[in-house]
Amino acid sequence: MTLLFSHPGPAAANATTKDDIDGANEPPARRTRKPMSEETKLKISQAMKNRPPRPIVHRLRISKARQGVVHSEETRRKISIAVSTTKRSLKKQRLAARAAEAAEAATADLRPAFSNIYVGSTGRTSTGGSTGGRDDYRDYRDSNESGAYSGSEGESDYEEGPYEQQAQPVILNPLELEKAVIEVTALRRQLTAWMDAYEKKFGRKPDLTEASETHPLVYGCSVSMTAPLPVPKWDVDTVCGFLTQIGLSPLTEAFKTNAVNGSDLIGLADADFKESLGCTPLQTKKIRKELEAYGIHAGGDAAAAAPVASAPVPEAAVAASAPPAPEATPKDAPAPAPTGADKAAQLQSEIAQMSARAGEVQRGTVSYSTAQQHLRRAEQELGSALKSLTVTQISGATETIQDMRIGMRGGGVFGRNRGVGRQMDRRNDFGHNMIDTITISKANNLMKAAAGEISQAKQHVPQLPFIQSANVSQAMGGVFFSALLAPGLIGDMMQNAKVNKAKAQVQEMANQVKQALDWCGNNMNAANAEMAQLNGSLQMKQSELASLAC
Repeated sequence: MTLLFSHPGPAAANATTKDDIDGANEPPARRTRKPMSEETKLKISQAMKNRPPRPIVHRLRISKARQGVVHSEETRRKISIAVSTTKRSLKKQRLAARAAEAAEAATADLRPAFSNIYVGSTGRTSTGGSTGGRDDYRDYRDSNESGAYSGSEGESDYEEGPYEQQAQPVILNPLELEKAVIEVTALRRQLTAWMDAYEKKFGRKPDLTEASETHPLVYGCSVSMTAPLPVPKWDVDTVCGFLTQIGLSPLTEAFKTNAVNGSDLIGLADADFKESLGCTPLQTKKIRKELEAYGIHAGGDAAAAAPVASAPVPEAAVAASAPPAPEATPKDAPAPAPTGADKAAQLQSEIAQMSARAGEVQRGTVSYSTAQQHLRRAEQELGSALKSLTVTQISGATETIQDMRIGMRGGGVFGRNRGVGRQMDRRNDFGHNMIDTITISKANNLMKAAAGEISQAKQHVPQLPFIQSANVSQAMGGVFFSALLAPGLIGDMMQNAKVNKAKAQVQEMANQVKQALDWCGNNMNAANAEMAQLNGSLQMKQSELASLAC
């Protein structure tokens, strides 16, 4: 019987040698690596060349990771100093980069980014994009949820109004939003620093309505009052600019004092140029010649005053008909001296005329002085309204950019709570709106008060120029409103657009009031000079009349 399985004996167990055991414990043969191609080697070489050098911190970590490497005390001290120095230098570099970026934004991009954040109702921004209507913002938000920006694609049941039809597609890049926030923050810091320095230097708070060259920021829009127009539509400033252009700038004060506009300039006679404006005949001729270049052929009274030339008379006829000239013609003879009664009556008549004229000039001086007081108060109130609007503009721009940033990067758009983001553009901000309401209400009240002062000034001086009645009527009812019924981003955009438009109107009225003030001042100075001259003449005439009575 054959045994298929049998237990080996001791001899068979000892038959395994040491070589057999070592061979069984050997690891399997390593896989041979496929050699790299030349193209792969070239790519790796280029990548290594373009890689920036590793900092010393990385080299320190590599040295610590090495096994069996022990640095001496001196080497460890040098490495520690190098690491701390590198950290400080990196921190300084980061701070310097941030400061340089903020300075560049404040100098190059700050003014257009702030003053043109909202232009009219188009909603364009200076941060590289534009802010559109509700559908644009919703399309962008929904496209972020789906992973792609579709722009104006996608249908919506929202009917576009005139605001949305004029708006441009939304481009809300997170980096652009961060840059816009940095710009507005830098603007506020720069404005605060300038105001503190101004108050420390001059001992008073600065006036934000001053000329732009006195402070680093430009507020509002300057309204040009000398637009190129036909000569009949020229105002007083345009006429003065015309005189300066032709080299007759010394005459501008007389033209301003008499409020000569384009239509008046065309109808002036030679006597008006000489007596009222103090022009010489040569200056009058030059003015008329320059007006001919504008298509105006304004003839004075020189031709009418000149004697009509008669036909030439033969010399023989003159010699035959003309009698010999006497030695003293009646024209050359002295006039008979007036009697004392006639001279007294003449002096009394002149004194009465001068007294009437003096009373008229005195009333005009009082009217100009009262109008000046009202206009000065109106100028102060317009300046305060402009300051309030500037604060509202900065606050509104900052709030709008924050709303855009929250709607873009908040947890309501990304992550588990993205459903909450659908309410971001419709949420309420009652605290911010309450502040804006107070500021806007204050500006409205100041505008109404300024309009009332202007109306009082026009009652005293009905011919007050430069100030448009339409602007005064609009200011009486308020030139802007607070769009609190449309909360969130859309409401902020509407409100800021209204504030920008109102600020331009306030600036325009302030410019007009300033020109009217200058006009009143010039007229009052001329009236005072005439009053002094009349008083001197009256005293002389009264003294002469008193001497006749004696």
